[in-house]
Amino acid sequence: SKTIYVYCLTGGRSAAAANALSKKGFNVVNLEGGITAWKKAGKPVEGLTEENVLTNEQYLDLAKSAKLVMIDFGASWCPPCKKMEPVIDDIKKNMQDKVSVKFVDGGANTALMNTWKVEALPTFIIYKVGQEVWRKQGIISSEDLVAVINRYQ
Repeated sequence: SKTIYVYCLTGGRSAAAANALSKKGFNVVNLEGGITAWKKAGKPVEGLTEENVLTNEQYLDLAKSAKLVMIDFGASWCPPCKKMEPVIDDIKKNMQDKVSVKFVDGGANTALMNTWKVEALPTFIIYKVGQEVWRKQGIISSEDLVAVINRYQ
């Protein structure tokens, strides 16, 4: 008889959960836009951890740390990110001479995600000599990602 409130980082998974619960007769409220939208609106968050949080300066240093850098915004709890792990591992192993791959924890770095307009996980951003040249949100095949990396060499 009580209302259930659900949320996730960006609102996608919680919307699916809210829909499933509603179909079973529960009264559900989904936090539209997720915790990212909540924080962007300046609302307080309890239990927020500062672990693995990068400053904007540290992020920019990552983006400039090699001639070609791919930033992987992801999270350990993100199903599409898990699906991309073998692709990213393959890129790290077989293309290390062409691209430096850096991981940014989207769960911990929501402020950074707002600053860089990362709206979903995973998001991949390629920087060439510190300048953004390519961006992809969501899943991408190994072949397509290799082609993109080769294009910016």
